[in-house]
Amino acid sequence: MIRLSLSQLNTIEAIVRHGHLTRAAAQLHLTQPALSMQVRQASDAVGEPLFTPRGRLLAATEAGLRVAETAREVQAALERLRADLADRRGLKIGRLRIAAATTAEYFIARLLGRFHTRYPGIEINLEVLNRAQVLERFARGAGDLFVMARPPAGADIASLRFLDNPLVAIAPRGHPLAKCKRVSLARLCATGLIGREEGSGTRLILEEFLAARGMRAEQHMTLGSNEAIKQAVSAGFGCAVISRHALAAGEVPLILPVAGFPIRSHWHLVHARGARLSLAAAAFVGFVVEPAASADKMRRSKSNESPAT
Repeated sequence: MIRLSLSQLNTIEAIVRHGHLTRAAAQLHLTQPALSMQVRQASDAVGEPLFTPRGRLLAATEAGLRVAETAREVQAALERLRADLADRRGLKIGRLRIAAATTAEYFIARLLGRFHTRYPGIEINLEVLNRAQVLERFARGAGDLFVMARPPAGADIASLRFLDNPLVAIAPRGHPLAKCKRVSLARLCATGLIGREEGSGTRLILEEFLAARGMRAEQHMTLGSNEAIKQAVSAGFGCAVISRHALAAGEVPLILPVAGFPIRSHWHLVHARGARLSLAAAAFVGFVVEPAASADKMRRSKSNESPAT
């Protein structure tokens, strides 16, 4: 029988996640000798090495990966137990882990702030990453909920639409298109665009929007963040398509009146279908559903109104 303590499980999981003894020791508030001792004891208990040295890093063996996966399952089970017991006492406590695509940084902190006001006992851990990194964490189950504009396809994906994400075209104020009262989509595409990296949600939505109309736009500059794109547009490097959420009032870039714009898209909360959400995650889902449902109800009500006579 394999006998591993909770401390040993946590140690192995942290080292696998960081790939480095120093970072894992800092997270666990342990010395490196103490951490090394935990690794040796865990390896002895399992009966085979859990890591192999790779330069200054540690690479997990297959056994190490399995132990780390089990550690995450145990951590999640203990968190659910803690939250369940608190819920029985009428308290909402726990930990909420969210990984959000970069453009969400313009609204997610405010949303989480309002959530924290309602549920102050819930600890919130937010990571803002590019879409590839969010998808990687989703694949590993390293989080409770994932916020993205373009959810991955698949029957194992549960996705909840909760916020509009209009995409707009922007240009420097001195750009030739800035003088136009109406800009055709073809003319925008002909300018060459500044955009996000391949695979980003904004880029995927734009490419599908154009493909549906038999068009495509050359991207002459690729940048890794919305802030960099806005700075490049302001500096006169060209036009871009960006989420309206990323634009603050009074910024230099001008929103262009492009035919067919804004491109309609939405932000989604994503998790694995069939996975049991923690009470903290379920509370957040319910929190964001309330205003989303109210907005949908209002839109339906307006669409059903008869014209005044």
